[in-house]
Order: sequence, then structure tokens, then C-alpha cells
Amino acid sequence: MASALAKTFGATAKPLKTAFPGLIPALNAKKCNAVISGIFVTPDRLKQAGAVRYMESHRVFVVRAGNPKHVTGPNASLQGLNVVVQAGTKYEEYLKKLQKTIDFNLQSYPGDNDAVAQVILGRADVDLTQDTSFAFQAKAHPGKLAVAYTFPAKDTFGVYFRKGDALGGQLRAGVAKLKANGILSRLAVKYKIPVRNVK
Repeated sequence: MASALAKTFGATAKPLKTAFPGLIPALNAKKCNAVISGIFVTPDRLKQAGAVRYMESHRVFVVRAGNPKHVTGPNASLQGLNVVVQAGTKYEEYLKKLQKTIDFNLQSYPGDNDAVAQVILGRADVDLTQDTSFAFQAKAHPGKLAVAYTFPAKDTFGVYFRKGDALGGQLRAGVAKLKANGILSRLAVKYKIPVRNVK
């Protein structure tokens, strides 16, 4: 998507690998021009940078295929289980609060791939992630994963830019163009993401 978005205003995208908690700080330190990394639009982040919304997502509990631990949601079915999540995310914050009412083990990992790997290997029972991540992981590991529970609330992904940067306007126009010409929908189909999430 970053490549397609850059093309809408005659630029090219060069990816830079950065730890998730350091994405917005790297942006404001001018180590990158924009952040597009499955990062949600939140009030706290909007205090630090501007954002263009481009896709909705639902959070999900991902488990091993067949749901052997019978996870049914953020409830007593998590009792005593090993739950994993990507570090530095609002999902991690949510699970830490939930831990105060339900006794489960929580482990955070630098990346979502790392967290999901623990479920596949049987070292963890549940990963809290988003449906878009599950779509990617299910394609990479066919028959090994399942969604045990989909949360009703939606989250929104955004492309972040430095406040006051002219790039913000280019990103807004670019996202609108990708939606209008169907490229965003085609990317969703290609990567097994629900097309309704990018409308």
C-alpha cells in the first residue's frame, strides 16, 4: 500500500524497519517521512502527529486451529491460559487491565509475527491481534490458526505524518484516490483482508 500511495503523488516508498513503540518518535525525529505499519489512530497518537485514516479492523483472539482451549472471549475462558500480544500496542494495555479481573499469564513480544509464532508452536494459547493480521497469518500458516472471538468494536488504521507537513495533504488525496480507483480493494483481496474494511 505504501508503494501505491507514494505513486499517487509521484514519489517512491522506501521501507524502514523500526520497533513498534518507536514509530511515532522516529517520525517526529525526522528519521522517516510517514508511518504506515498497522498502527491505529488514537487520541494519544493524534497529540503527537497527524493521521489519515484508511482502513477499519476488528480485534480478535487467535488460537490454534480447532480452539483446543475453548476460548470464547474476554471472559473466564482465559483463566490460567498463556496469552501473548505485540508490545507497545493498545492491545497490550487492554490485556493488562483485563488481567486485573481474570487470572491469565501475559507475555509481550516485539512483533505480531513473534506473538503468533508462540501460538503455532503451542507455547501460548491465545494471541490478541487484529483480523487483518489473522488474514495474513492464516495465509502464511494454512490450517494452523483460527479466530476464537471477534470483538464488536472497530479500530481504525492510519498513515501518520508530522503535524504541519505538506505531506499530510498528499496522503489524504492519495488515500482517497486509492479508494476511488479500486486499488485499495484489490490490495485487500490480494492479501486476504476483508474488502469491507477498506471501503
